Amino acid sequence: MSVACPACLAPGPHSVRRRYTLDEAMARYGAVVRGSTPAETAEKQERLRRIIRERWQGERVEVQECERCLFWFIVPYVDGGAEFFALYMAAPHYPSERWEFGVVRDLIRHQAHSSPDHRIRVLDVGGGDGGFVRSLLADRELVERVDPVVCDFSVTAVERLQQAGIEAGVWTPEQMLANPRLAEKCDFVTSFHCIDEIADLDALFAGFYGCLRPGGSLLLSVKNGVSEEYDERVYGITRMPPLFITNWYPSSIRAIAARHGFEFVDLRFSNAKSREEIWNAARQRAFGTKSFTGPLMILADRIRYRPIRGAIKHGLSLMMWPLVAFGRNGPPPSVLLAQLRRPT
Repeated sequence: MSVACPACLAPGPHSVRRRYTLDEAMARYGAVVRGSTPAETAEKQERLRRIIRERWQGERVEVQECERCLFWFIVPYVDGGAEFFALYMAAPHYPSERWEFGVVRDLIRHQAHSSPDHRIRVLDVGGGDGGFVRSLLADRELVERVDPVVCDFSVTAVERLQQAGIEAGVWTPEQMLANPRLAEKCDFVTSFHCIDEIADLDALFAGFYGCLRPGGSLLLSVKNGVSEEYDERVYGITRMPPLFITNWYPSSIRAIAARHGFEFVDLRFSNAKSREEIWNAARQRAFGTKSFTGPLMILADRIRYRPIRGAIKHGLSLMMWPLVAFGRNGPPPSVLLAQLRRPT
């Protein structure tokens, strides 16, 4: 199937990098979707199979690569959809801290110092249960200076935020633009590890742009596409659709940013030698099909009681840590963070 690249709009045909089947997707995501009884589990997994088949319009998809901007995307080009996310993310778990959170806090802190009388509005899109926003409110320098809002696609996560007194909602990009608190009111729009799960990128980037004040900044972090390729080649692990539907590279971000009127400001990569990066790489290696721990990690995912499940996965990851930390050829940086600006 020949389609235009969603990032730069280069016409097809594009090269096919790999294919996925419905059975492979079920093996990856079906283990996580469980009910309180065997019958309920079987019903939810059958519903998951139906959702994926309907979204894919069949039982397989292929991953294509744009030769112009290197963007990888699935064809048919669709995301999991609201029904998939509601089922898969029924009990979501989000990180409370990331490398890029600290970088963005520093940027917000710098603006707070340079504009002491201005209250900084921050919109976090795909913010989960508010790990980044909570870190802003826990910062003594920023707690009185920021006015945070979170948009997420999980009703459970949004309810948690609202119970904590944080403004949040399940909003489409069009609904964000119709919100008078957000439209052209935000100094910063952030989105951490979200855009690789969304198919309608044009609507999303229009929402990002329309919510920013002139001169405001968009901060995007995604999995580094080079790191994705390394994980597959070395560890035997892929981030599979329908949850993850794209791979991003600096050229891909530049292309879609330019199409939507953004100025490109900066691009940073995480430190591959940092403690956080080495630990993440150890977890990736533990999950990989090329490691003896891979099947054990899949079995651990089927344990419903999170403390036990987490302890087993933590222990298996620890076994991989020395191989990553002291290996001769370590992995590339796993995260890229782009800063874009709406022109004044």
